[in-house]
Amino acid sequence: MNTSRFIIYVLLLLSLTLSEGLGGAFGEYIRWRTYEDGMNEIKEKKRPGLIVIHRDWCSSCQTIGGYCSDDIPLIKMSKKFVMISAPNGEEPQDETFQMDGAYFPRFYFINPDGSVNYDIVSNPDSTTYQFYYPGPEPLVDAMKRMIKDLKRKKHRKQARMEKKQEEIEVDESQFAAEDL
Repeated sequence: MNTSRFIIYVLLLLSLTLSEGLGGAFGEYIRWRTYEDGMNEIKEKKRPGLIVIHRDWCSSCQTIGGYCSDDIPLIKMSKKFVMISAPNGEEPQDETFQMDGAYFPRFYFINPDGSVNYDIVSNPDSTTYQFYYPGPEPLVDAMKRMIKDLKRKKHRKQARMEKKQEEIEVDESQFAAEDL
C-alpha cells in the first residue's frame, strides 16, 4: 500500500513539474518565449528583452522563481520587454551569457538591436554575480533603468537628427540666396 502511494506521489510531482511550462519556476503570468523566438521578436519589433537563464535542478532558481512568479510589479513591467526563458542549456553555449561565470539564475538585458546590454547589472560595485538578482524588486528596478536608458538614447538620437536637419536647411537657404 505504501509503495503505491509513493508511486502516485512521484507521478503527481512529476506531472506538476512538467506542467510548469516555459517559464519554469518563474511562472506563467509572464509571456515567455524560447531563446530563438524571443531574439527574433526583439529584432523584428525593436523591443528590449530580458533573458532568464535557469535550470530545473537549481534550488536558487526555484526560490527566486517562486518570488517572481506572482510579483505584480514584475508581471506589469514584463509587458514592456520580450521575456525569454532559457532553461536547461537552451541558451547559446559561448561566453556571451557567461560574462562573470556560469551560475544560475542569470538575467541578461537585450537591446532592441539584439545585442546584450552588459551595463545593466544587479550591483555595479561587484565583479561577481553581476547578472544575478535575488528577487523581483531589484529586477524591476533594473528593468526601469533599462527603459530609462533607452528613452534617453532615443531622445539624444532625435536631438542629433533635428540638429542635422537644421544644418541642412541652413545650407539650402544659403544656396538659394546665392542663386538669386
